[in-house]
Amino acid sequence: VRWDVTALAKPAASFESHWNDAEVHALLARKWDLVILQAESGAQFGDENNQRFHRFGQRLVQEARAHGSHVALVVGWVYGKHSFEGSPRSRERMQTKIQTQHRYFAEDNGVDLINVGRVWAEIESRCPTLRLTVDDNHPSVIGSSIEAMAIYRYLSGGSVFASASRLEGVRASDAHAVSDEIEKLI
Repeated sequence: VRWDVTALAKPAASFESHWNDAEVHALLARKWDLVILQAESGAQFGDENNQRFHRFGQRLVQEARAHGSHVALVVGWVYGKHSFEGSPRSRERMQTKIQTQHRYFAEDNGVDLINVGRVWAEIESRCPTLRLTVDDNHPSVIGSSIEAMAIYRYLSGGSVFASASRLEGVRASDAHAVSDEIEKLI
């Protein structure tokens, strides 16, 4: 299968800022086989952000569906351990909140989840030397590749082992772990 992909990825864009963007509405006015949404990393920081995540995300889903598009939602990852120094339980609570709120969103809006956050958590546990971020938040090349492989897995159902094996600077055992986790969880 050949995919024709159009991406609109603006840094730190919330669902609210997407909703207020004419370029987003122009894209959503077209019929797509699939629209993949991903919230900004701070979407679950505080009740107001979380409420806007749900409210404006629902509007984006409804607009995409009004034009015949299927919708999926990427579940983001929690900030890295260094961001929670002195309070490791806060990181666990944040991971749980991200997972829970994305699951609620999916249930309320009938969208599929591409759970990159869960994949990252498992890979982080199995391969602690892999740097998934450059700054405890933004993905490294490896982190971005893992997200891309998770989306590919969702779209195709195919194996990601060949892609994982080509990750630059990644040991063979870690490449196996990466592909195992993606194929198990997506």
